[in-house]
Amino acid sequence: MKHLLTALLMASALTCMAESPFRQYIAMAVNNSLEVASTEARNEAADAMARAENAPEGPELEFEHLWASSSSDKKWNIGLTQELSFPGLYRARSQAADSRAEASAIVLFGIKADKALNAKLAMLDIINAHARRKLYTTIHDNLSRIADLTQRQYAGGNATILSLRKMQLAVLDNESAIATIDTDIEGLFASLAGSGVVVPAKDTDLWNEYPLQTFDKNDSATDAYLRSLADATDRANKSEARAVRMQAWPTLALGYRHAFEENQHFNGLSISLRLPSFSQSKRRRAAALEARAATLDVTETDLRTKTEETGLKATAEKLSEEIARYRELLGDDSYLRLLAKSYDGGELNVIDYLQEINLYTESRLNYLDLLYRYNLALARLNRYRSMDF
Repeated sequence: MKHLLTALLMASALTCMAESPFRQYIAMAVNNSLEVASTEARNEAADAMARAENAPEGPELEFEHLWASSSSDKKWNIGLTQELSFPGLYRARSQAADSRAEASAIVLFGIKADKALNAKLAMLDIINAHARRKLYTTIHDNLSRIADLTQRQYAGGNATILSLRKMQLAVLDNESAIATIDTDIEGLFASLAGSGVVVPAKDTDLWNEYPLQTFDKNDSATDAYLRSLADATDRANKSEARAVRMQAWPTLALGYRHAFEENQHFNGLSISLRLPSFSQSKRRRAAALEARAATLDVTETDLRTKTEETGLKATAEKLSEEIARYRELLGDDSYLRLLAKSYDGGELNVIDYLQEINLYTESRLNYLDLLYRYNLALARLNRYRSMDF
């Protein structure tokens, strides 16, 4: 089973060879996670306990001294006894410990992948917020220019007070939207910092574009992870059940005896068998129930995750098609330049210009939302493919 986890980790490492600029911050989220740290500690404690329980018990030292009340005769004896389980039990317990450690390591891998995903989703939120801010900032530059022009026209008697007020309100609404986005960005950075991730908030270049993410509907890192988890859990259950069954074998005790009686020394050996505990059948039943519970947990995870992945793949395909259609019309700021030329050429008045700006803003926001949702879907689909984007 180790080769499955090794392959999983190698695949993740290979995917990360082309590092994104966010990798160090994603790693920070994983390394600073208290859940990851506590899970690692529990795994190590459970493994150490399993190894300790698999060691032979310490030898038992006995001493006896007897004397007669009616004479000076004395006798004494000393003995050393070592209890040994059936030889195959130690190997069975060792294999069970190895299998359970392997299953625990794969579960830990999944927890780390979830923590990395949470960090990636938060970073995508920040990129989306910066994209929206950039849009409103670009529109602000255009609105401010038209507002100044309208102000001069009004002063010269070539524009109405209504046109001037409309432009001033449009600028004010735009600035309010930018301020709201700035507040959202601060909250997102604070949320990341709360999870132990300190990112360069002032490094705006880092948030200018989405990281490159791949999408192959016929390839599933999730399937590979779920198969590894299911196989490891099944192996651990079978190994532990075998170890419990072997505990039903008698336990052998070998001892050395030395006795002194009637001025003579005696040496000898002792052999004994301890029969299985009457609770052995209950232990086997408890192990079977634990195995069933673990299998059901894995099955539930498998069904839930695969259902989610199917939906995400369909969503990603649909979003990709919609993005392509929007990109043809709104992939750049050329529409804003056309509006400015139309206004400067007298083809649009203030009211028409503002209506067109609102239409463009709404459409551009829809386009940005499609990009955002698409990248969220890809990040979730690639959860087990890489700790990086």
